[in-house]
Amino acid sequence: MVFELLRQIAEGTELDPAARIAELEKRKGVIENEIARIQSGQLDLMGATQVRERFLQMVATARELLADFRAVEQNFRCLDRSVRERIATWGGSKGELLGEIFGQRDVIADSDEGKSFRAFWDLLMSPARQEELSGLLETALSLEPVRGLMPDNRLLRIHYDWLEAGEVTQRTVARLSEQLRRYLDDQTWLENRRIMQLIRNIEQKALAARDQIPADVSIPFMTLDKLTPAIRLTMERTLYSPPFKPEITQHILADDGVAIVTDALFEQVFVDKVRLLANLRRSLQTCRQISLAELVKQHPLEQGLAELVVYLSLATHPDYHGVLDDTQTESVMWTDVLGQLLNRIDTHINKIIELGFLRRLVGQDQQFEVHRILKAFVDAQWLNEFEQRLTDYVFNWGTFNQRVWSLQPGGDNILLTGDIGSGKSTLVDAITTLLVPAQKIAYNKAAGADARERSLRTYVLGHFKSERGDGNATARAVTLRDHNSYSVLLSIFHNEGFDQTVTLAQVFWFKDPRGQPERFYIVADHALSVAEHFADFGSDISKLRKRLRNTRGITLHESFTQYGADFRRRFGIANEQAMDLFHQTVSMKSVGNLTQFVRDHMLEAFPVEARIAALIAHFDDLNRAHESVLKAKAQIGHLAPLIENCNQHARQVAEVEQLRNCWDALRPWFAHLKSGLLQKWMSQLQNESERLSINSLALADKKRSELASRDEIKQAIAANGGDRLERIKSDIFLTQQTKDERAKRAEQYDALAQAVGLSGAVNAEAFTSNRRAIDAGQAACVEKLDLLQNELTEKGVGLRQLEFQHNELELELDSLRKRRSNIPDQMLKLRDILCDALSLSADDLPFVGELIQVRDEEKAWEGAAERLLHSFGISLLVPDIHYARLATWVDQTHLGARLVYYRVRFVAQTNQHAVPPASLARKLAVKPESPFYNWLDTELGRRFDYVCCPTLDQFYREKRAITRSGQIKAGDERHEKDDRRRLDDRSRYVLGWSNEAKIAVLEKQASDLKTRMQASLAHIAVAQGELATQQKKLGTWQQLAVFSNFQELEWRSLLLKIEQLEREKQQLEAASDVLSTLEQQLAKISEALQETDSSIEKNSRAQGTNEEKLNQAESTLKECEFLLQAMPRHVQTDYFPLLEAMRPEVLGKQSLTVETCDNREKDMGAWLRQKIGDKSRRIDQVRDKIIDAMRTYTLAYPLATREVDVSVEAAHEYRTMLKNLQSDDLPRFEARFKELLNENTIREIAGFQSQLHRERQTIRERIALINHSLRDIDYNPNRYIALEAEPNIDVELRDFQQNLRTCTEGALTGSADEEYSEAKFLQVRSIIERFRGREGSAEFDRNWTRKVTDVRNWFTFSASERWRNDDREHEHYTDSGGKSGGQKEKLAYTVLAASLAYQFGLEKGPTQSRSFRFVVIDEAFGRGSDESARYGLELFKRMNLQLLIVTPLQKIHIIEPYVVSLGFVHNDEGRQSMLRSLTIEEYQVEREARQAQ
Repeated sequence: MVFELLRQIAEGTELDPAARIAELEKRKGVIENEIARIQSGQLDLMGATQVRERFLQMVATARELLADFRAVEQNFRCLDRSVRERIATWGGSKGELLGEIFGQRDVIADSDEGKSFRAFWDLLMSPARQEELSGLLETALSLEPVRGLMPDNRLLRIHYDWLEAGEVTQRTVARLSEQLRRYLDDQTWLENRRIMQLIRNIEQKALAARDQIPADVSIPFMTLDKLTPAIRLTMERTLYSPPFKPEITQHILADDGVAIVTDALFEQVFVDKVRLLANLRRSLQTCRQISLAELVKQHPLEQGLAELVVYLSLATHPDYHGVLDDTQTESVMWTDVLGQLLNRIDTHINKIIELGFLRRLVGQDQQFEVHRILKAFVDAQWLNEFEQRLTDYVFNWGTFNQRVWSLQPGGDNILLTGDIGSGKSTLVDAITTLLVPAQKIAYNKAAGADARERSLRTYVLGHFKSERGDGNATARAVTLRDHNSYSVLLSIFHNEGFDQTVTLAQVFWFKDPRGQPERFYIVADHALSVAEHFADFGSDISKLRKRLRNTRGITLHESFTQYGADFRRRFGIANEQAMDLFHQTVSMKSVGNLTQFVRDHMLEAFPVEARIAALIAHFDDLNRAHESVLKAKAQIGHLAPLIENCNQHARQVAEVEQLRNCWDALRPWFAHLKSGLLQKWMSQLQNESERLSINSLALADKKRSELASRDEIKQAIAANGGDRLERIKSDIFLTQQTKDERAKRAEQYDALAQAVGLSGAVNAEAFTSNRRAIDAGQAACVEKLDLLQNELTEKGVGLRQLEFQHNELELELDSLRKRRSNIPDQMLKLRDILCDALSLSADDLPFVGELIQVRDEEKAWEGAAERLLHSFGISLLVPDIHYARLATWVDQTHLGARLVYYRVRFVAQTNQHAVPPASLARKLAVKPESPFYNWLDTELGRRFDYVCCPTLDQFYREKRAITRSGQIKAGDERHEKDDRRRLDDRSRYVLGWSNEAKIAVLEKQASDLKTRMQASLAHIAVAQGELATQQKKLGTWQQLAVFSNFQELEWRSLLLKIEQLEREKQQLEAASDVLSTLEQQLAKISEALQETDSSIEKNSRAQGTNEEKLNQAESTLKECEFLLQAMPRHVQTDYFPLLEAMRPEVLGKQSLTVETCDNREKDMGAWLRQKIGDKSRRIDQVRDKIIDAMRTYTLAYPLATREVDVSVEAAHEYRTMLKNLQSDDLPRFEARFKELLNENTIREIAGFQSQLHRERQTIRERIALINHSLRDIDYNPNRYIALEAEPNIDVELRDFQQNLRTCTEGALTGSADEEYSEAKFLQVRSIIERFRGREGSAEFDRNWTRKVTDVRNWFTFSASERWRNDDREHEHYTDSGGKSGGQKEKLAYTVLAASLAYQFGLEKGPTQSRSFRFVVIDEAFGRGSDESARYGLELFKRMNLQLLIVTPLQKIHIIEPYVVSLGFVHNDEGRQSMLRSLTIEEYQVEREARQAQ
């Protein structure tokens, strides 16, 4: 073995593929040789020593696996504790902590123990491997060498021990998953943020104090055994109420000497069916068929109606064939010889008539017609069963009072009987209470009673009926005892073999009059007596307790768990299941079918509810943790583009702000540019000035030279008479030049004067008059321009207001046309949002205004009513059923509007306030079909009881009044009149369930607004034209103002002067030729001089222009420098570079000059304004996107955003959320959480499947043990019964088991095939969802879960009757085999006896046996056939079981031979039950004496 292990290690670590292949080839050869030897008949068997060694190694390995599981569980427990501590003290991101947790988890999973644990789950995933393991274990344990080791039989179930250890580990993993889920659950954090902070502080301090307790703490620390302390909060404590201390009253009377009427015990009629069959056979010997009337005539009825009913039942006997003829009517008559039974027979006859089997003949009251009998088994038993069902509801409870009633079987079988409702089940429930835990007891279960009908409280108080008072109120229970009474149950058991006596007792009393009774339990090793040991203790029950505790041989217990373990140990009962079977036997009525009988009475139900709850909880924790990761991922997905939009919005806002600042800096920037240009230009102008000065000097020299030449010529001319001619020419030229300039200016002046309606300047008076008109006209024009500009501004504002009002009206009209309500659209949208959030319809939450309106005949008061009820009309009505959810939603939601709502409780309301006829409430009508009608009618009368006053005199007198004009008086002091809107403005009306009038008014208003808008547009166009005209006219006035002197315009007088000079010139020129030559020379020099003067003038103008430009440049430069000095310093550094960068885009390649600066500034300003407008529109679009995204996010994640506004200003809060989410980095763990979800979910379902398989195996083992007991019972001579458990072929069960196999087969832990693992997970999730209950199918899924997870339902049970000598099957019994009821009952008794023998540990042979042999059977024998009852009684007798048989009076004749005593329960008037005990001999003697009478 050592060699083999070393070889496996060497082969498993070999890295050379060739070496490994060679080794495998070598092993292949060895295997082939071994196959050849086996085929030749040579078998090499393992020796006994080898078998033992390997078996012991297997056992050690199996135990080591358990140790590995415990180690893994401990590691996970430590990790869970560490996680709790880290969560309590963690201050970093979630992602960092999760990384550490998963790292530690990986260390556990990768350890040797973790790998063993994973291999175990792989085993659970393969049912085939589990079955193979079970088969190998059975084979190994059956080997002789192994049996010699006497191994523990639990080895057969070692994989189930692994399962239990794995389940413990899985529960620890589930706690860890719960911690992760809570850590990731935003809802928990948000809802308990402050509480969690406090708890975290406490945890941190506790962790700090755990290792080192502070020395200065006055209160000592204490150690807790549990993981967490039990904390009871202050507000969880009930309000103080004075403690109830019962004053115990004792009225214990002995039961001796109580006269009990026992007539019913001896009035039973037993009909011998065998005798009646003999009568029928004798009659049929002489004829082939016989009617019932003839049969009764031949054999007269001796026992009356009971005997007749038995004859009717024989019609279904297998040896006879009854013929039913509806057309024939027969009369059957009999005479009863026992007069004392006539009344009872009449009662039975009436009952059978009620059931429809008899009908009285008309006119013959004592003759009856027998109706057709249904094809079913009908006998006296059926009638009795029907009678019991009819009287179930009048049963009385807890009616044994005051006396000590005892039932003493003396170690033998005893019969407990009595009339229905006498109290038999009360005694049975007392015995059950002594032996069965309270949580398992179903009182009066044999009668099929509801679990709420009887309880411990009803028994202790003695409920016996219910009654109602005079007011016909709810029924009230009537009791025999009050809360100062106490009750005692006591039973004595004796074992003759060991001479051992055990007394069990329970004492009940009340601490809380409204609660269940308190109790304590007693186990004594000697006989106790109620009268001796449980009486005479005063009024304090604690004295009784103290006395019993101090009594030797008595043990007191405070819980049933200790008490039950104590008495089971004394009775030799191995486990609690035995008492469960005891309880099931008590309630066993009869056998419906074998399968159901075995399920209900032989097998215990697996407590699957808690396991399913744990499975669902673990799945939910993992799923919610995974969903938290997905949620974080989705949140990041939502927030990332939102924050990007916010960033974009911020950037665009910054850009717009930057553009606005650039626009503000535009003038300084252009001033800066202009100053530079101006400096360059001034430099150029100065250069030009110097050039012009030089040129001026040169021209002056030239002119002097030319003047000298001209003077010489002139002297010559003068000498020849030419000086005068020259002067004339000069005068003509100057005069003509002056005349042309004045004529041109006069022409300009006349045109401008004509444009403004003035006359031309024909003379000085006209010019002076025009000058005065120019000043007045200019002032008037400026004034008119201002008026026109103001008018345009006002009309533009008015137009925008009209457009806004028109758009609002159109929206309101669109909304009104889609509905009938007058409520404003804003309020309706708010209600729609509210209804969507709460999944309600608008009809569930109406507005008040939708349900009330002013009556048609009171329309004159409509405006006043609307004004008074406006706020009430737009209030919501909220039914009480929706109030809590709506109030929570409203409190958690920012509405963005004002909302008023009223909580409406639908209770009967009456208008207690007397409403006068003139009240406004009388002028209002409430929608009649509305469920809120009563509430509104009451509220209108209470809130709006204002007297409608047509006159002010009446208004003065009334305390609460209203006038038609809307003046409201509330009390003697407060008056109100709100005329902010017209009283007849229907656009403000909210009342009424029809909005046609409001639509008409609003349409009229919309039409009027449209007309007004068109008129406004026309007016604006006219004003704009007038503005242009006035601006042009102002320019004309300004041009006219330039002409300041009339002489500049006077040119007509110069024409005469020119004519005179021309005549004189002509005369002189005609006088001399020399003069003509000189004149020519003079003309030339004059022309040259003229050119020189022109050049000088031109140069002078140029100098003036240049000087003017220079001065203007200096002035402009000063302005620029002043503007730059006034500019903040940062503007130049921050915005000048930006404007310079924009310049190419705006101005292109246009060169900038001093003259174009202003125009370019305007161009760039217009560009900036357009840019700002465009970006502002984009900002609005982005803002709308941000708002929509925020609203979507807040609706998707309301808890995370309930303190966050939906506004761009709250962007930093959303940015903080995104930062936190990104810091947590949960999406990084998405795959890991999905892996955990898939792996642990599949593990949970695999563990659940294995538990179900374990229960299935337990059932098979239980059936095997029952079969072992069944072999000892003779079912028939030399034959025995064996139970067979076959798989149930029910479709739902088969599909469920197949689905479980599909979910687990091949789903190995850590599978790399993600798609395959996901498919398995989806299959598992579908099963879990059905366990939880799908929406709309919850009840169906609950029933399905209950059915498929109850492993008992996985089997159908049948019985095989076999011969003892060779185990051959004689007969097979199944539910569908058509067996009679008696055969089924016989089989059930056999199986029950075997189960009792197994559970109670009954032994055959020994005279001394510590075994429990007491069985209570309530009504089972009374329900079955006589033959099956006798069989069961004989069987229990052979097994030496002591029976307490509870049955109605009708079955005494069957049970009588098997009992030694009987107890008769009688209840005279349904109030108080009494018990009489008789031996069977006493009963027989008294019965014979009565019959003799």
